[in-house]
Amino acid sequence: NYVGIRADEDRSALIPPFDNIETVLPFKEDGITLTDVKRILLESGIGLPGYYDEIYDEKFEIFYNRSRSGCYFCFFMRQIEWVWLYEKHPDLFKKAMEYEKEGYSWVKDKPLKELIKNIDNIKLSYKNMKKEKKNREYNIKLTTPLKIEEQTMHKLKEVLEEIFNTKAIFIETFFDTSLIGGIKLKI
Repeated sequence: NYVGIRADEDRSALIPPFDNIETVLPFKEDGITLTDVKRILLESGIGLPGYYDEIYDEKFEIFYNRSRSGCYFCFFMRQIEWVWLYEKHPDLFKKAMEYEKEGYSWVKDKPLKELIKNIDNIKLSYKNMKKEKKNREYNIKLTTPLKIEEQTMHKLKEVLEEIFNTKAIFIETFFDTSLIGGIKLKI
């Protein structure tokens, strides 16, 4: 049972309770993130799948798309991703609705037919979440056995700002010679 959960996803797989089924998480085990997946697809010439195509909503001034690859229907999809599917592929959205039966829905306690009645609220909530995330501050403790040049620290700050999608990154460095061969980040 191979599951494509990436190293940067903060969740685990559903592991079947059977002794004859082994669940393997190759992306997590190899440290492969979304950035790595996109790089691999681009470098191989395959390119990014169409479900990464963004939609821009002028009314809410937001871009949104799928954040995960693979299936068009997924229990882990966020509500904004269901909106994306509804707007970009209404035929697939309708097919997903057909799988829902009494007591079963893709989104916990919210059948898709109810979800699409709240599209404006979902978009507004997504916009607010993105704004809150962008304004969040991250205080990072960097422990290293090496003296880090100012230019390298500046580049590290830029990379972390991109990863966390914020300009509020504060890095405090600590010198520790016991960490020969590596550094330690605490976020």
